[in-house]
Amino acid sequence: MSAVQPDKIDITPSLHDGSTLEAEVPPLPAKLRRKIDIRVVTSLAFLYFFAFLDRINLGNAMIFGLREDLKLKGVEENLLVFIFFIPYVLFEAPCNLLMKRLRPSITLSACCLGFGIITLCQAFTTNFAGLMVCRVVLGAFEAGILPGIWYLLATWYRREESGKRFAAIYVGIGLSGAFGGLFAGAIGKMKGVRGLSGWKWIFILEGILTIIAAFISYFAVPDFPEDVNWLTEEEKTVVINRLKSDIGESGRHDPVTLKSILGQFKDYKFVCGGIMYFGIMLQGHAFSFFGPTIIRAQGYTADETQYRTVPLWIVGCVLTLALSYLSDKYKHRYAFAVFSYAIFVVSALMLRFVRGNQDALYAAMFLLFMGSMTAAPLVVGWWSTNLVGHKEKVIGTAYILMMGNVAGVPASFMFQKEDAPHYEKGFTIGLVMSLVAFLATTVYFVGCLRENKRAMRVYECHQGEGGRSSNEKPFQYQL
Repeated sequence: MSAVQPDKIDITPSLHDGSTLEAEVPPLPAKLRRKIDIRVVTSLAFLYFFAFLDRINLGNAMIFGLREDLKLKGVEENLLVFIFFIPYVLFEAPCNLLMKRLRPSITLSACCLGFGIITLCQAFTTNFAGLMVCRVVLGAFEAGILPGIWYLLATWYRREESGKRFAAIYVGIGLSGAFGGLFAGAIGKMKGVRGLSGWKWIFILEGILTIIAAFISYFAVPDFPEDVNWLTEEEKTVVINRLKSDIGESGRHDPVTLKSILGQFKDYKFVCGGIMYFGIMLQGHAFSFFGPTIIRAQGYTADETQYRTVPLWIVGCVLTLALSYLSDKYKHRYAFAVFSYAIFVVSALMLRFVRGNQDALYAAMFLLFMGSMTAAPLVVGWWSTNLVGHKEKVIGTAYILMMGNVAGVPASFMFQKEDAPHYEKGFTIGLVMSLVAFLATTVYFVGCLRENKRAMRVYECHQGEGGRSSNEKPFQYQL
């Protein structure tokens, strides 16, 4: 077999309906599909679990005395969140290029080892400046994880197979948040052990766990299909040939230039995709970092706060899986995305205007996490489904990931100490951005619907003229 080099399979997850190629390629044999899913999806979900755990544990540490011990003032807590996203955005592309030159198992496990060590180092900072430095380096190491997961999925799965796998990996966020709250609640009681504060033990133990996970990841994370030793040569050929037929030869080696990048923005649907994902991730980043702070402000103790975050994440996970399953089953995204927005709008209104009812506010937090968690994988799956052609896939995937990461910058300042305990400004911003995301999603949906109708009219016209084979159908955007 002639091996396909990793840097030649330069694709990103994307799905579409109505493709002639899709109809010609048989599905993976069930046994081979299970083997790949177990090795690829499970290991990447494991890796993402620890990446997200080390990203958001700052919020848990704040509850157990970090703010007081380091004497944080004003917006310094927000700056610690903000500074993480600067290297996170800047190092995303270099990390992906590095993974193309080295094996994924090396690159991704090295990133995991790096942010595990930095998480551990955070326990020994004694002032704001030292913790800021740690957060910068943490962002740089974590930058390679999410785009690396996207890229590696794309070298194993066809476009119509990647969306649900990404949704399964995304659930690792919810599990990480639940575990983080449960673990932090237990660790926080170690205050005074060996003379260390509870927040220091959170960073120490979670950092050590992540370092161990990095060594496991080196052996667990798969490399590119042609390089692994757990597939037979025949199985490798099946996987690689299916990918080659999926991306096609046309335009595959065309360079991505500044002109081609700018050309994508002439399509209003392309712009709308970035806006809707920005609006979703603004909320996702804000509530993953400041969730414990918001709950604590409702009158709970530090221990109660940590434990009360756990069911929020778990319920969000369950709903995420349910909506992802249903949207795949019915091959429809818009209605499910709107449902997620609606849940969030109700929660934001409750948190913005309800006063003095602790139970109602906690119920609103459930809705808040359900809405913010479920929208992201739905929109990402929908977006990737509708990217066509090598250039559009490369540019479109990089664009939407960038918009999601950039959203972390304003999200860092949504919930400030001076706005406690009601955080009216933060919930108002979240409500407005949810409505913006809804409008962008609706425009995107209507645009896709119009394009589908136009394409079918052209197709039917050509059919009448005998200009096309009856087996060839035009590309149809998923709705």
